[in-house]
Amino acid sequence: MRRTLLVFILPSLVSPMANMVYEGDRSVSGAFLESLKTPQVMVSLIGLGEFVGTLLRFLSGLLATYIGSSAALWALTVTGYAVTCLSIPLLAFTISWGRPSCSTPWTEWVRG
Repeated sequence: MRRTLLVFILPSLVSPMANMVYEGDRSVSGAFLESLKTPQVMVSLIGLGEFVGTLLRFLSGLLATYIGSSAALWALTVTGYAVTCLSIPLLAFTISWGRPSCSTPWTEWVRG
């Protein structure tokens, strides 16, 4: 039962949760970037970055298959879901393009 839980049930619960986060972001990303007054060049680079991310998902699957290790496959899968589920909600802390929402000594130094 434990193996069934780890192999089938947990991924079937994690995948829809990650998809809700990711697809929810995709539905509002244009309006969100516009509200931040993001330059058009950066919007196109963000699109390029998303393409590269999709390509890396494909290549990491090939790599895990080539290695033949289920541990490598699970490590890559968990890392990908973790990055998605952590980075997208952190966008809520941005208030404008190129300016963080919090004031720290580092941000004060960078701003001059």
